[in-house]
Amino acid sequence: MPNETPAKLECKFQGRYINPNLPVMCTCQMQKQCPEVNGRIKGTGGSGCIYLKFTISEAKTPHQLSALYLAEILKTRLENRQIVLKDESDQPLVLKHSPRVMIPTENPTDKPTIRLSRGHYRFTEGKVAILKCVVVATAETEYIKWVRVKDGKSHAICIDNEKYFGGLPKSPSLAIGDVVKSDGGTYFCRARNRAGEVESDVAFVEINSIGDLRTRNDDVSTVIKDIGAVIEDAGPMKEDVDVAKFTKAVQQGKFEDIGKLLQNRDFELEPFLVNPLLIVAVFGSPEVVEYIEKCSSIECDWNDNLEIRSGVCDSLLDEMKDRKATPLFVATFLENTATVKSLVKYSDKRNIAYCMKNLHLNKSMEKVYMTEFGERLKIKYSRLKPAVVPGHQKKTDGTWGRVFVIYSRDVLRPDDHVQEGIGLVMLRNPYEVNKEDLIVSNSQKPNRSISEQDNERAKQAIQLYSKKLWCNHINLNIIRVSSVRSCKGNIVEPEVCVVLCCITKGVVPLGEKEFPTRLAISEDDFIYTDVREGIFTYGGYDTRPSTFRHDYLKMGCDISSISEQNFGGTIGPFVNYEGNLSFLTCAHVLFDVGQQHDVDFTDDGIRKINVVQPGMSSSVPSGDPCGFVKRAIFDPSLDPSIDVAVVTISDPARIPKRGRFANDHSYKLARSGFMELPEYNTGSIDFDARISLSSPVFKFGSRTHLTRGVLVHFGIEVRPLSCTMQTSSKAGNVWIKNQYEVLGLEGQSFFEPGDSGAAVFSHSPFDRSLCCIGIAIGSLSNGSAIVTPIGAVLKALGEHHCEMASFP
Repeated sequence: MPNETPAKLECKFQGRYINPNLPVMCTCQMQKQCPEVNGRIKGTGGSGCIYLKFTISEAKTPHQLSALYLAEILKTRLENRQIVLKDESDQPLVLKHSPRVMIPTENPTDKPTIRLSRGHYRFTEGKVAILKCVVVATAETEYIKWVRVKDGKSHAICIDNEKYFGGLPKSPSLAIGDVVKSDGGTYFCRARNRAGEVESDVAFVEINSIGDLRTRNDDVSTVIKDIGAVIEDAGPMKEDVDVAKFTKAVQQGKFEDIGKLLQNRDFELEPFLVNPLLIVAVFGSPEVVEYIEKCSSIECDWNDNLEIRSGVCDSLLDEMKDRKATPLFVATFLENTATVKSLVKYSDKRNIAYCMKNLHLNKSMEKVYMTEFGERLKIKYSRLKPAVVPGHQKKTDGTWGRVFVIYSRDVLRPDDHVQEGIGLVMLRNPYEVNKEDLIVSNSQKPNRSISEQDNERAKQAIQLYSKKLWCNHINLNIIRVSSVRSCKGNIVEPEVCVVLCCITKGVVPLGEKEFPTRLAISEDDFIYTDVREGIFTYGGYDTRPSTFRHDYLKMGCDISSISEQNFGGTIGPFVNYEGNLSFLTCAHVLFDVGQQHDVDFTDDGIRKINVVQPGMSSSVPSGDPCGFVKRAIFDPSLDPSIDVAVVTISDPARIPKRGRFANDHSYKLARSGFMELPEYNTGSIDFDARISLSSPVFKFGSRTHLTRGVLVHFGIEVRPLSCTMQTSSKAGNVWIKNQYEVLGLEGQSFFEPGDSGAAVFSHSPFDRSLCCIGIAIGSLSNGSAIVTPIGAVLKALGEHHCEMASFP
């Protein structure tokens, strides 16, 4: 080989150099474990630690491997323990440092020294040709380029992953796919570092066909010799040829080729230079992973730690500290998100936990891992029929930790436990929240009302930001205004703020941001937010009602439909609908809005929904229907949102003569300022313009009967709590907006489940008679009630169809 000189390999092992025969012993071991160096290696020793220096003589013919290339092979195999040297007591020698390759003619200018692996390559048509070089440099190599000499000119080879593949800017290999005669010729390569560029010596590539070998006129010995030369050429690189084939098949997604190579006896997973699963992790796609997993003739374990030798897979893994790793770890290290999404499904918990603990995960990778583990938790706790919300929680040191919240009605008590390497798992009942919002709300003094100016500022902030907040935060349940602001849950400060109530305070669902600390109204004005735990639930219920059958229907009576659903609700204000005496209640009492999401029902005489009083779940027989649903609207998209049903009274014997109320607790009358049971006969209503904040209001519900409260906010927005816990992109479309909020007085709840549909009244400023302001639809976890304005209800039903009823 032209310009070939001997190369030296310097090795330092742990221990003391005592036996002078050790260099000879180790030289013999080298030749036995690496036959390519037979007759070309000589070892010497040194004092102190076990210091051995091996000299590899230069190649005598172009077909032999170059000395420098052999030195690199020995170095790599010593590092990867493919070659194990032993002392006189048969104990393996342990390297102190990585072996060092030296050549006598190093460039004094720090330019790299580059050698091809041999001067003459011989390949067979249709196969993959592998050309290799080795570079020695004191400064980092910037690139290695391969060049072909044709027609006396040098042509740089473009790596296109079709004909020429396997090469990156620093790859020491060139693979030529499906070689033909015309691929033969002269090749060399260039290498560059900061000191400059150098060229290697040239090599000649010979391409033979099977026919050429069969028709040669040489004698048998010559044929055998030629075939031996081909085998010799393929010997140290046979594995590389198979690796190149498999890599190309994986990159191009050629499943048939992948299957053939994997089923080939010579392509066993363990003894092969590069494990096929490692190649899949580096160059593969989800489709390749799925193909290998589902191929019944291929057995593989994605949780095996694969040995990773230096320089494999185009040196992409050389900077990875772990030299044994699973395919999942490798694909994650390389940030192959799509491949990881498939691999993680077939990886066990130990494998996943190790990757999550020891690798930095970017946002997309974090989502893949946490979503997968969340699905596994859902299966583990399937008896609870849970919703699992992956997210992050800020630690005391300011860093963010992973957390998985398992929500279920069947969680009896909160429980937290740590999954090592993965994160904190929290079991929560979504209908049980802390008392912070209740305590803070009750700290509002009755005489501390929100000024009209501040209420307008808060309402403006909600109008500006509510849609964005609902769409971006799946755990948001309530947006309302408060005259006090909590600080760290236990300090209450008098300050108008927008309250954002969520299920689990402090947990930010995966892919979301923290709640904003303030909402800008204009360039120089903003309003603070206050994040608390709180929920909104509809008033329907399936437990015992608190009222009995009334011969004449009264507002506040318990009702339900005749159905398996049996949600209970309340008779609201009486109305005349299309000339027939009817009453209002909530649509969600009579329809399963959790499944339908929106309701637009008009009775057509075919599908009749009958209503009974008392409801079906009452201990008192319900008897025949008292009415039927004539019209129902549940439409959160309206502004204000509407949740109303019109029940036309069909039993003439139960048509009311006066606008009276059912009430089981007479002591509540005096506490609410009534000397006797009131009547609502006028059909008077109050609109927003005539209602002021802090106005006292009243309600008659089938569950709580007569309760007293105060109107604290116009324009509150809520989202009903649901254990489906959809992603924010799906959940952001269903929320109830622009409602009234009524706070119960003296720490009492204004509303409880069963009160849905109840009429809410204020006092007329003229004669203290009752004026209807809306119908109650649900409650917050702090005891407040959500009320739909009566003006909006009548408008949605059509003012020419529906009007408030009056009695003589």
